[in-house]
Amino acid sequence: MKADNKNNDQLIEALKDELEKVAAEEAAAGEKLEPELSRTAKQDMVSRIRQLEEQLAEKERELQSCRRKGEEKGTGQGGAQSSEHRQYPRYRVDWRVAIVNEAGGGRHVFYGRVHDISKGGVSIKSDDNLFFHNPVIVMLSVPPLVPGGAAKVIKVHSRIVYTVLSSSAQQFRSGFQFLKFEGHGRKELEERLARIEPFF
Repeated sequence: MKADNKNNDQLIEALKDELEKVAAEEAAAGEKLEPELSRTAKQDMVSRIRQLEEQLAEKERELQSCRRKGEEKGTGQGGAQSSEHRQYPRYRVDWRVAIVNEAGGGRHVFYGRVHDISKGGVSIKSDDNLFFHNPVIVMLSVPPLVPGGAAKVIKVHSRIVYTVLSSSAQQFRSGFQFLKFEGHGRKELEERLARIEPFF
């Protein structure tokens, strides 16, 4: 898959270079050629440019398709986000969050900050390398909209779909897919996200 992506990238760059070269030749020809330049020659040049543009567009579509397939296969620790997470717009927020793991009869709580969130899941930054096969409870602390107001806590039963080490932040980033909201949590989250501009 990586080799295919690399080959596609190289081909796309080559096509772009050739397209730019043809455009430059056309500009130069417009300045240097005599007015009697035949209509056929101009049409041939335009046709060549269009062919290159079509080839470039096709290769870019193939490259995007390869990348999407790679992302959909990459789940689990160290993998990429699942396709579920890309169904909804994502929002950048900096909310506090707690992850509660109650597997094995015990209760372990981990803390972090939201990196980004959607209606279908959340990406969390944490100092802990989180990865559990069992569902966990994600508790989102949503800040008040007005100063002095009370924060809302939204509880969501979730599952971890990936954990990676973020070298830039020196923290782990974990992706969670929402499974079931408690109470009116889904409505409260949707109402809050409706007030924020999505970034992706």
